[in-house]
Formats: sequence, structure tokens, C-alpha cells
Amino acid sequence: MPPEPSQKSKYFIFAAILIIVIGFVVINYYSNSDSNKEAEYPKVEWDQEETGKIYNSGIRGTVTVGPTCPVERVPPDPSCADKKYQGEFIVKNVAGTKELARFSTDKNGYFSVNLNPGEYSIEPVEQIGLGVQAHHAEVKANNYTDLNLQFDTGIR
Repeated sequence: MPPEPSQKSKYFIFAAILIIVIGFVVINYYSNSDSNKEAEYPKVEWDQEETGKIYNSGIRGTVTVGPTCPVERVPPDPSCADKKYQGEFIVKNVAGTKELARFSTDKNGYFSVNLNPGEYSIEPVEQIGLGVQAHHAEVKANNYTDLNLQFDTGIR
């Protein structure tokens, strides 16, 4: 008969199983969240009195969430790559105190939004994963800034 595991071993096994279960729940949530729903692309709402003339400028890019697997492998497992995120975002002034526009990503995480030249804070309407939610963007006149927004799932 094998010896009974120590109390520390029992806690370690319980914690490992809990982490794996949470990882699967998070992956399932992000990979199945309305993936068949078409986004209104691009959806932009402007307050013309505040923003004035719209220039041929703005931001465009993708939104991803990751990591999606509890353990990173070498070589990387393609099924564990960061996932594209479909959702709604708010464009605020650089201080993050005033909403200027909203946009949505499509089912592949792509977005494009026209903005006047200046500095902005980009935030999701609903929190995505853990960590920093606001991303800084600087827009120059007659130019689109490429911005790839990455959000941390907290899976390790």
C-alpha cells in the first residue's frame, strides 16, 4: 500500500487542479464569446461640438487576449496562441476623464477609428482579463497609428 500524501502535497494538487479548471473556463469564455455575431465595424460615435473637424487620421489595429494555456511550451503550441477579441472600446482624452468616441472590433479583433490628431486613452467598455486596461495612443495629422492592444488573461 503506497504511503499517504502529506498535507502540503494535497494542497499543491488541489491548487494545480484549480488553476487548470480556471484556465479552461477563461479560454472557453474568450474563445466562444459571440464569435458568430458580426460586429458593427467600425462603429464610431462622435461628439462633433467637442472634436471639431475630423481629419484623415486615427488608429487601427487588433485586440488580443492571452496567454490562453496554463503552460507555455517549446516549440509553441498553435492552439495556445493569443486569441482575437471582439468587443466595444471607448476613446477618452489622454487623462481618461472624458469620453470622445466608441468603436467595436470585428470577430477577428480588427478595428479602425477616425480621430483628430492628439493623444488618447483607449479602454474596453468591460474589463478584459487582469492588469492594465487603458492603452495610450498618439495620432498625427493625415496618418493612422497602428495599435495592437493586448490584454492579460492571468493564466500562467
